[in-house]
Amino acid sequence: MGRSNFCKAIYSFTVLILQCNFLLAQNFFGQEDSVIDIPCNTNSFYGASSNTIRELQINGQNIVDLGIITTAPFPSILAMAYANDFMNGSTNRTFYSSVVAPAAIIKYTGTSWVTIATDSLIYANAGGYGDYLYFQHISPVGQINDQCISRLLPNGVLQKIFTDTSLTFTVADLEVDSAGNVYFLRGSFIGNTTELTVIDSSGNIINSYNADSTFNTLSFFFGIFFMNNQLYLAHGIIPPVIRPLIITGNSVSLGPPIALPNVTSYKDMDNCYQQPNIPSGTA
Repeated sequence: MGRSNFCKAIYSFTVLILQCNFLLAQNFFGQEDSVIDIPCNTNSFYGASSNTIRELQINGQNIVDLGIITTAPFPSILAMAYANDFMNGSTNRTFYSSVVAPAAIIKYTGTSWVTIATDSLIYANAGGYGDYLYFQHISPVGQINDQCISRLLPNGVLQKIFTDTSLTFTVADLEVDSAGNVYFLRGSFIGNTTELTVIDSSGNIINSYNADSTFNTLSFFFGIFFMNNQLYLAHGIIPPVIRPLIITGNSVSLGPPIALPNVTSYKDMDNCYQQPNIPSGTA
């Protein structure tokens, strides 16, 4: 083979390899890493029911069910959070959840659910915003209190940031503001909520609001979320309702109920808006 033909052969081979590598990279990102952005519609928030996630919309004192966004291929969605696809450096927004056996964190790609992290603990509750995503492990009744809150890092590691067991998580959910601070309710036992606790993204308590007695006259707390600069608590089965959490100074109380669409039961809720940090104690 002459020098000219040899050089042409090497060039063609090199181009072919580069083209193959590029196509493989495109295929890997498009099918495994990227997610379809789920937009944030006006006055919308989300509710997990059975194995579905539904979009809900609040207009004054009325809430309407806009229908199912996704149906998971397993019997029940335990937790639900809405956050960026930050593990891939993307600002596309999607849903995250968890499964029990084997214990794992999963993500919705827009077409299917995929496992993105595993852990020895079962995280039954979740909350997120932007690049911040947290999961809450609650100790089963009657067992040693090993409750914790973990943050999911971009490398897929669940990092425990809050392990205080002096009080018990009394609401099966947590919420996140735009600064990455986490809001959750605690008390001496389930059914006795005594405070709204706020921690930063490292797990340090930065605020604590004393809960009044109205919290202990209600049952089946299953959700906490922001909507239009207001923090809400969801509770009840028939009929399910949401109530604003009214923060005044160092105290928090519950406002009047707003009925949820009584078409299904709910297990978790999350929102999709940039939320305020409430360091001063004033909502």
